Amino acid sequence: MAKIVDLLKIGLIGTLLLFFLGLGIKTSVVMPEHAIVLVDSAKRVYLAPRCVLETQIGLTRTTIGEARQAGLKPDPVCRDTGAFTQEGRSLSGILLEKIGILSPLQLPWRPDESSNIQSGITSVQSTETPKSMLQNVHTLTEAAAVLQICFESPVYKTLSSEKALELHGLLIGIGNLVGAIGKHYNDNTLYMTYEVRKSRMSSDQELKQYAKVTYHFCDEKLFSEMRDYLIDSEKIINEFLSRHRQN
Repeated sequence: MAKIVDLLKIGLIGTLLLFFLGLGIKTSVVMPEHAIVLVDSAKRVYLAPRCVLETQIGLTRTTIGEARQAGLKPDPVCRDTGAFTQEGRSLSGILLEKIGILSPLQLPWRPDESSNIQSGITSVQSTETPKSMLQNVHTLTEAAAVLQICFESPVYKTLSSEKALELHGLLIGIGNLVGAIGKHYNDNTLYMTYEVRKSRMSSDQELKQYAKVTYHFCDEKLFSEMRDYLIDSEKIINEFLSRHRQN
């Protein structure tokens, strides 16, 4: 009889353990009000940065709380991807995390900061994309921000459709190159970081002044230098990535 009771106890303990482990599986919760989103004013929607798979023109940065207060709605396609949620845990999952059975979740948004992007950058530098390549991405981001400043300037409205399309093509080319780098290093945060940093840089007053003085925002010098820069960057970076894959 005692053996049966012991077996029942063991079975009950095992069942409870499996139950708690099951409840500790990651779930999704709505992202907090301070999470950074990108606003498409023309469509009156906001997007999570990871939804911006290719460069989109005219996006501004805000928080999801401010976007909601302004009456904006989440982009339906972006919403359906689950980009406006983050991983969470039930009460039992939190308990298992506290006692060390489950590893802590790496959340993209902290409760005390607007985002956890800086933490992601640190992780990338130490374990994924090499620092030398991150420097290339920074330069690409700065170039993209200068183009973005052109798009937001009054001068852009005076350009011909052909010139405007060429500038859009250059910006898309830069974004695609950053995407290729992230894909090569299996770095899922790189492109999102690029988009957010590009948005921040394009709002920087010093960079705006530089674009005004150097390129009059959108003059022919901007076209020629950005065209040459993108061609050279694509050649050098793609050749490097190709050699890296072969090795």
